[in-house]
Amino acid sequence: MGKPHTFPNGSKFIEKKGMWAFVDENGKEHRDRYDDPRIYNGHIPFAVVAREGLYGIINDEGIILAGFSYTEVGEFKCGRLLVGIEPGLFGYLNESFKVAVEPKYKQALGFVGGSAFVREYNKWRLIGAKGEYLTDYVFDAVLDDGIYPIVKSHGKCGRIDRLGNVEMPFL
Repeated sequence: MGKPHTFPNGSKFIEKKGMWAFVDENGKEHRDRYDDPRIYNGHIPFAVVAREGLYGIINDEGIILAGFSYTEVGEFKCGRLLVGIEPGLFGYLNESFKVAVEPKYKQALGFVGGSAFVREYNKWRLIGAKGEYLTDYVFDAVLDDGIYPIVKSHGKCGRIDRLGNVEMPFL
């Protein structure tokens, strides 16, 4: 058996014959098997698990919170979980693992400070937690360091804050 991946409540995943089994806090092994679980032990403990190439979300009791319909799952930040679906579209789930922002973007970055950058129609936009645009600006490129994003628009670079206000003029 491989190294266990453990939740704070004591439930865990154990490796069995190349797959992972969920074992609850009482030591009862569930019969479902998963590929490579990733546990997030934040204020909402959950795990991203894969089955047949698609990802789903389960809690620390082994209950499926979001079905196996995602091709990619990113980081959980600011109450939003970045997810991808076929055919290469991205959106976000909320803390209840329900769709908060429909997967309709060609690219998306994780939420920071209540906002995230998404790309649609070959341009980047800054959105809020419900998918609303926070600024009328559109950008050709984004370098998001998590504090003050650097953006490029019409061949000029500038810096904006997390609400879309220009902090450094476009030069």
